[in-house]
Amino acid sequence: MVPRDRATARAHTEVVRPHTELRPQGRDRRAPKGTGPVKSEIMVPGHPRWCEFLDQLSRADRCVRTTEKSEAVLSAMRGFDVETSIRALRELGGTCDCAILFGLAEGELVRPA
Repeated sequence: MVPRDRATARAHTEVVRPHTELRPQGRDRRAPKGTGPVKSEIMVPGHPRWCEFLDQLSRADRCVRTTEKSEAVLSAMRGFDVETSIRALRELGGTCDCAILFGLAEGELVRPA
């Protein structure tokens, strides 16, 4: 069915949108064009880039009892789901940057019962 006037045509195009416009609101997790899909890995002890993460984290001046530096490092490393990684590290006992760096790195912290 072809609309006869501009107002009808505009209303028709506003109602029938391409599926690409009908995505959930929030952070767009797509990679820039030509770079392929974004990986959403989770950083935990044993990950192949764990040592790189700890090296970056160890450059922090001090711990302020938050995971602020860990979040910044994971964001800079790209390809990691920051929120899920921090949640997983907290479940393992890494409640702040120094607990992640010194406790989880040395295997001292265990999952709370």
